[in-house]
Parts: sequence; structure tokens; C-alpha cells
Amino acid sequence: MEMPIGTVVLSTIFIFLVIYNISFKFVPIFTSARVAILLLGASFVVRGLKYPFKIGHYPFLILTFLLPVLGQHLFSGDSTQTSRIVHLFFYSFVGASLLSALSGSLKVALFSYTAAVSVQAVIIIVVFFNIELREIIDSFIVVGGNFGVYSLYRAPGFTSSSGADLSVIQAMGVVSGILFLYTTKINSYFLQNALVFFLIIICGISTLFVGRTGLLISAVFIFGYLFFSFSIIKIKNWAYICLGIIIIYTLISSWSFYVSRIDNFNEDYFLDWAFGSFIGKDTSVDDIANQPIPPISIETVFGTGMVTGPDGIGNASGHDSGYVQTYYSMGLILSVTFYLFLAYVLALYVKGHGVIAWLLFMVIFVIELKEPFIFKYNVILLLMLAYYASSIESMSVTKSNSAARRGVFLKYL
Repeated sequence: MEMPIGTVVLSTIFIFLVIYNISFKFVPIFTSARVAILLLGASFVVRGLKYPFKIGHYPFLILTFLLPVLGQHLFSGDSTQTSRIVHLFFYSFVGASLLSALSGSLKVALFSYTAAVSVQAVIIIVVFFNIELREIIDSFIVVGGNFGVYSLYRAPGFTSSSGADLSVIQAMGVVSGILFLYTTKINSYFLQNALVFFLIIICGISTLFVGRTGLLISAVFIFGYLFFSFSIIKIKNWAYICLGIIIIYTLISSWSFYVSRIDNFNEDYFLDWAFGSFIGKDTSVDDIANQPIPPISIETVFGTGMVTGPDGIGNASGHDSGYVQTYYSMGLILSVTFYLFLAYVLALYVKGHGVIAWLLFMVIFVIELKEPFIFKYNVILLLMLAYYASSIESMSVTKSNSAARRGVFLKYL
């Protein structure tokens, strides 16, 4: 299937706006994701178009959790959990459905997602070595996270996300590229797949400059793809390996030159930080394990309604894990029900879509142990984008086959 260049460009732009959710200092409420989703939704209404598929009733059932959460909000005064569920629905499900309708096919959707993340990857790599570009970003973009724009060892991007959140988004570029290769078969369209393989490497490298979580996810999916799908007997596969080696060698050979231009940069510290997870030096797991979990009580069984601390500052539960934060806010009963229901819904969508999709499903619930990534929307958005786009493709094939059968029937009338 060919990919119309106009559709790819438009899909890439809108995917970029949604997944990076840029908040500008002069109008912070109008984030890029909100504007993009509103524009896409409005375009369907104005043009009188209908969705070529149904979003499904399961995502709407997620909104049923709003009723008890709103009740908790009235007592606590903290609207964070309410906002999290509303945004989960509109970004991860409605947003994915709109983007898939814009893309029109699984191939275009996955390629556009990978291309969008690759654009950000180039920005991250360049900004890491350029203080002037950091100042430009700081002048008009609201950048969240704990590290800010001027952290010596982490680069900002053209986005309000930073740190682990941004690194996970960059890793999703690796995942979408691998899904593209996995679903379109590596032995077809060699140049196209070589381009995707190049973009995968760029996305993976960019995680090195923003956070280790994304770097680990990228490594898991690359090795997973090599294990499940890669054949050593195909010459084209070796061509991809050679391409990867050339790119990585080029970057390593130029690393020392560019690093030497950064004042007070400690190369050994940076490399230990970046690759500590692979050699057993990373303390993140121990740090999270040592954080106190609020004990079970009447209050935590039924929910406190609190996510942030007083005046919206800090973490009410005192724990980074998404599971613990949701447990403390929604309560033990409701939070367990929510996560089990969400897992059930996503499993229904993943079923029959291959081992890489199941790997993504597992990653969603593993990284929630570290931070509330489910409520940062992008991992589930990619999963649902792939599902909705493949549904559109399946419906198009069904319609084409039906039309062909009618044509054959009419021929003999």
C-alpha cells in the first residue's frame, strides 16, 4: 500500500501536536493537543463526515469512574484525579480515533508517528549541545518536570514534557517504527523500511539525552523485535544492521568533540547515569521501593481524593508510583477496579494483533510502577492509534471485497 505524501505530512503534524502537548507561556490553556483535537473534531463536523469506525463502548465506560471521583473531589478540593480520567479518555481514545481517521491506514499512522517523534529527536539532540536554543525554548514554552530547561545532563525539546515523561514519548517512536516493520513485513519496500529503521535509531538515541526510562523501553522493543521477527539469513536484514552500525559509529566518533564544548560537563557521570540501568548501578528501583506507601485505613480504602499536596504543590501520597498515587486518591477498592477494567479493555484491543502489541500492553502496566504514565496518555494513545487504524484498514478491505463480489455478480447478469 502506498502512502500519500500529503496525508503523511498532515498526520505527522497533528500527531506531533497531540503527543507533545506544547503549552505556550502567552496562552498556556490552549495547549497544542487541545487545539489539534478540537480542529480534527470540528473538521469532521463541518464537513459532515462520519467516523469510518466506532470508538467502541468500552472507552466510554471509563468515564463512569468519574462519578465517584467527582464525589471525592468535592470533599478534597483536589481536581487532579478528575482531570486525569477526563484527559485519559479524550487524549488516549478520542484523540487516537481522530488521528487514525486522519491517517486512513495503519501504515500511514505508524509511519507518521515515528516521523513526528524523529523530528523531536533531532531537536533534542541539537538542543543538548546548544545553550542558545535552550534559551529560545525557555522564552515561550512552559516546560514541566523536575529538571527544567537548563539541566546540564538532560535536554529539553520543543514540548512542555521533560525527563522520564519525554523519554517515554521518544521510546514510543521506537515502538511505532518497530510496529511498522512488524506489520508491513521487512522484505517489502526496502528503501521505505530502511528509512523507518534509521528513524528508529534516531528516536532511540534521543532517549539518552532525556531519561533512562525511555532508553530501557527502546532497548526492550529493539531486542524483542530482533528475537521475534529478525531473520539472519536475509541479506536485507544485514543491510539494516550495517546502517545502524554506521549511524551509531558516526555519533560516537563525534561525541567527544561536541561534549568538550559544554562547560563543566562530566562525561563519566553522564555515561554512568545513562547506562547505569544496564550495569546494575541505577538506584531508581531502590528509591521507589523505599518510598513510604500510605497504610490501609478507612480513608485509603474509600479514597482521599488527593493527588497533589496543599495548594497544588507536591505529592499527597508521598510516592512516585502511579499505582500508589491512584490508590491514595481513588481508594483501594475503586483503584483496583479501575486498573483491572483498563487492563481488560486494552487486552481486548490487543488480542490477535501480534507479540509486539502484547509487549506494549505489558510495558504500559510495568512503567506505571515508576510514575503515573497511564495518565500521561501517550503509551495508550499509540496502542489505540494502531488498533483504530488497523480497524479502518480492515473495513476498507471488507468494502473492497464486497464491491468486487458485486461487480462479478453484475457481470453475469
